[in-house]
Amino acid sequence: MTPRRRAALLVKIGVTVTLLTYLAGRLDWREIARLLTNIDESIYGAAVLVLASSYAMTTVRWQLLLAGQGLALRIRSAISIDLIALFFNSFLPGSTGGDAMSVYYASALLHGELNRLVASIIMDRLIGLTILLMFGYLAFVLRPGIAARFELLQEVVRWLPLALGIGFAGCMVALFVPPRRLPALVTNAIDRASHIPIVGSLVEFARHLRRKPHVLVLAAVTTIAAQLVGFLAAYLVARSIGIALD
Repeated sequence: MTPRRRAALLVKIGVTVTLLTYLAGRLDWREIARLLTNIDESIYGAAVLVLASSYAMTTVRWQLLLAGQGLALRIRSAISIDLIALFFNSFLPGSTGGDAMSVYYASALLHGELNRLVASIIMDRLIGLTILLMFGYLAFVLRPGIAARFELLQEVVRWLPLALGIGFAGCMVALFVPPRRLPALVTNAIDRASHIPIVGSLVEFARHLRRKPHVLVLAAVTTIAAQLVGFLAAYLVARSIGIALD
């Protein structure tokens, strides 16, 4: 590990420890102990199983995206790598640490397919973020009172459909419109950007998906299912400690 990476790791650990210490000082540990001693084990056990299935679905999504590029990663290996990434994401700020570990371990199994692996991670995140924003917008539509107290949030809700629509239209054009039908300005910009390794990998990724559009559909469906299952897990956890949610 280089000195720069070692310093970055120490900073991340320091930030994490500081935040956990601050949080620990603000908690009512007696109330937490009371809640944990009165937990409903059966409901909590169901929540654990449901949450595990949500993680499994996100692993399947990543494996689907890899398979769409012709990268064969066994489901057992994909689950193992995702669990390692989940561990790092749980104890380090942000999710880049887990993503880096996913690329590190997968590249060893896939003989150094570094650029395509990074492209798959980026595409995986974009799909997850898009579906999450769609659910977030649906929540504000169903419960408008959530955004009523925050002016900035109201603006976000107002413009979010337009942003999602533009992004979706752009993706459809990139995936399904042949390059010869695009304006010369667009194709030239894509060609110039393709010389950047990661951008080139994303462009190549889109070309593979153009030949296998069902992969993108299955990834989106898997993401929606994983989000719904994640909501169910949160609901069960709340119920297991006596919090009444509808």
